[in-house]
Amino acid sequence: MNTGTTELVISQYVGISLVLHLFIEHRSSPFKRCAGMVAICSMLLLTSLPSRGDDNTDRIMKTARAAIKKKNFQAAIKLCTEVIAKEPQNGDAYLTRGIALEWLDKSAAAAKDFDKGLNLTTPQSSVFFEQAANAYNDTRQTQKALKILDEGIRTHPASALFRDKGQILWQLGKRDESLACFEKAIEFAPKEYWIYADRANCYIQMKNWKSALADLNTMVKLRPTEPRTYAQRALVYETLGEKENATKDRVKAKELSKDAWFEP
Repeated sequence: MNTGTTELVISQYVGISLVLHLFIEHRSSPFKRCAGMVAICSMLLLTSLPSRGDDNTDRIMKTARAAIKKKNFQAAIKLCTEVIAKEPQNGDAYLTRGIALEWLDKSAAAAKDFDKGLNLTTPQSSVFFEQAANAYNDTRQTQKALKILDEGIRTHPASALFRDKGQILWQLGKRDESLACFEKAIEFAPKEYWIYADRANCYIQMKNWKSALADLNTMVKLRPTEPRTYAQRALVYETLGEKENATKDRVKAKELSKDAWFEP
């Protein structure tokens, strides 16, 4: 709420209170009680109006979040630090700064900010849980990463949270649980290419060639111009003894590749 709006609302509530006072003096007791309650409610609303300082903090945090969306992470960090200096108990500022730090691969600093922010407030978006888990996993705090992902899945379920959990569980050798997470991630985002890519890699490592092929076929449908998918599918075809299809995919990968280093 800006300053002009705040002053307008204040004047409205003051006016209401004065009018009610006049009515109370000239009405019966029941009306007095009813009008008195309305007057109290109007005063409670008046005292709950945000201060100009709160307005300024909100504007700064909004600008910080916009900076992150534009990948201007240093600007976001500077803005959040400004808020923290004035309001050291502002959990949102710590969480937002943590996201910016994690994007800059400063995972240790990000993890500390997430620790502080999560102690002060509850995240209102799956993005905070996702980035916090990334920071914890990058700093080898695997169990803490899994814990924050489980909390995020419980309160703000999203494809990215299930995918991240699946990746961590795979690293821990928990294959069945990992694949179950990827399956859940696909339910939330059935057209997300990278979830199928993760699961296809898992199937390839398990030598489950037919399941890998099914995911690679889906990947080709989702991104028909991605050369690496054809190259990977060519390897699976060759393993399955389908040499003709393997050759076709290698040719296709070569045609689509614009990177000189890429050799299917």
